[in-house]
Amino acid sequence: MGRDEGAGRKARKARSEAQGSRRKAKGGNTTESPLRHAPSPLRPRPLRHAPFASRLEEPEEIARRLLKLALALGDVEQAEAYVSRNRMTMTRLETLRRGQRVAGPAAQQVSTFMNMEACVRVVVKGAVGTAATVHLDSASLGRVASDARSIARAMPPDPNFWSLAGPSGRRPARLAPDRAILEGGAFEALVDGSAEAAGLCPSGVDLAGSVIAISEVFGVCNSLGIDTGRCEDTRAVAQLTAERVEGGEVLSSGMGWSASRSLSGLDAAAAARQALELGLLRPRLRTVPEGDYDVLLGPYSVADMLDHMLVPQLGMAQIYTGTSWLPAERAATGNGVTLRRPLLGTTVAAPSVSLREEPHLPGAMGSRTFDDEGVPTAPRPLIDEGIWRGVFSNSYYAHLYGLEPPGNGFRFGPRPGRMASAPLSNSPTNLVLRPGDLSFEELVERCRCDALYIPRTWYTYPTRYGASGFSSSNRSTAFLIRKGELVPVAPNAFKLRGDMARVLREARGIGREASTATTWSASFCSIVPHVLSAGLRVEKPSE
Repeated sequence: MGRDEGAGRKARKARSEAQGSRRKAKGGNTTESPLRHAPSPLRPRPLRHAPFASRLEEPEEIARRLLKLALALGDVEQAEAYVSRNRMTMTRLETLRRGQRVAGPAAQQVSTFMNMEACVRVVVKGAVGTAATVHLDSASLGRVASDARSIARAMPPDPNFWSLAGPSGRRPARLAPDRAILEGGAFEALVDGSAEAAGLCPSGVDLAGSVIAISEVFGVCNSLGIDTGRCEDTRAVAQLTAERVEGGEVLSSGMGWSASRSLSGLDAAAAARQALELGLLRPRLRTVPEGDYDVLLGPYSVADMLDHMLVPQLGMAQIYTGTSWLPAERAATGNGVTLRRPLLGTTVAAPSVSLREEPHLPGAMGSRTFDDEGVPTAPRPLIDEGIWRGVFSNSYYAHLYGLEPPGNGFRFGPRPGRMASAPLSNSPTNLVLRPGDLSFEELVERCRCDALYIPRTWYTYPTRYGASGFSSSNRSTAFLIRKGELVPVAPNAFKLRGDMARVLREARGIGREASTATTWSASFCSIVPHVLSAGLRVEKPSE
């Protein structure tokens, strides 16, 4: 038995050596892993292509083929085909593992994911059927088109459905993607950036987070004349958290981020330095007294509140269902249907507040040329000097309300990137809050009595759908502003209760410098300054 095991080990060793020799003979990659000094080099997982997906056929070609198959079914009145192909490369950075510090780059986990999907929508006698597949051979495309028709036949006519999106007449913008991200060449840049970020982390501080690059290639066409051809978008994001941990307790915490449409605009080291600014502090207060405060919100906190408490309220789906707290009235349409209509032109914020959607900003993470219905995106005001001017909508709700589709019909899935099988949303691209004219020091001087400076909020959620109240907390180290002095307060020290409508109405000062801030898993980015406002209350402070 022992001799057999020994012989088996020798055979396995011989096979391994032979495979290594063959790889060298073929010119295989035998260089050291970019994760230098790692005890066991980590490499990206090989891309998993579905066996049915031809690498020679592009998304726009498959979409056109799928549209022809749907229209050939006979009783289909309208049809739309959409095909997406995403690639995400990610480095996961950890400098502590199970409480023990490890050599920074050795803790990086590198993964590459790729998926390709197709979706088809058909209209049969006023009913809409949708079906999706990851199988892209001709037989499977024929089946998914037939499935969509069967679903439409089984559904009653939708009285709110008017039409699929048609050509808008707007000329689409030209936005150059990052070729390295598109062609799968982001690995080295992400690893090098992560290693540089890890090298900034001093002893006793944990630095963790992700540095990712995403490519989105898609094509959409429909029977009304939309055909985007091949569309390409890319983005790169670093989000890192630094924490000082002693005795199992998090004493201080900070977050940093960097986001761009290209690798050249990504700076993971800058994200690490930003996180370490707060992560290295030693808070002087464990909490603050319960009560109402003026609050100076950092850019991440502003983006967090926009993401969770304003962006959904600007969506026409939420306005239609009554889950938006923005002002609306019930009114009849031309065909006698009564709808909740947004009261555009109403004052919803202080005159200093102006918010725009800017989908064509060069280098901005959320910049996009088309939405996933083939509608060109367009810059426009959402709030102009406190007056409500715009909404987010896909074609379904835009047609229902007699609006031109603005280009917000995106299909975002559970992973970053577009996903054909995801439902259509009402999503923005880049949100820009117009800067004011105040420096950070001048904003601090405007605070009345004791106030709070909160660089990063966390778990910001509405307390009740359809209302403007929300709860949140200080995930990172915060500050009590007392007589002009910023006194550090421990992270997770208190719970916040707020009213977003009041935060907007009582904005008392806006900083003059704006920065890009991306919240976790957000598909868009916010470019925002510091904001001083009221409307927040500290409840249940830590003991």
